[in-house]
Amino acid sequence: MQISYVDMVDHLREYGYYVELLEWRDYEAWLLDPNQPKNQAGMELAMAQLEGDGAKNSIYRFACPQTNEFLAGTPVVCHAPDREFFERMIDYAVRIGYFPKP
Repeated sequence: MQISYVDMVDHLREYGYYVELLEWRDYEAWLLDPNQPKNQAGMELAMAQLEGDGAKNSIYRFACPQTNEFLAGTPVVCHAPDREFFERMIDYAVRIGYFPKP
C-alpha cells in the first residue's frame, strides 16, 4: 500500500507538527534566496532534494514488487502506512531524539 506525499504530511500535522507546503516555484525561490535565514543541515538536505526527484506530491509511488514476491508465503506482513503506523514511527523518532517533540 502506498500513500501520497500530502497524506504523509497530513499524518505529521495530525501528530502535532507544523508543516507548510509551498508550490514548487515558491519553495525553490525561498530556498535559493540568500536573504532568508535557514538551518545549515536543512539546507544540505534541501539542496540534495533539488538535485533529485524531490519531495513532492508526484503521481509516482515507490513500489518493490521483488520484495513482495520474496515475502509471499512468509509470515512477514508489511504494515499499511496508516495513522497508527505513522504515530508509532514518529513516537520512535522522538524517543531516540531524531525528531523534536511537537
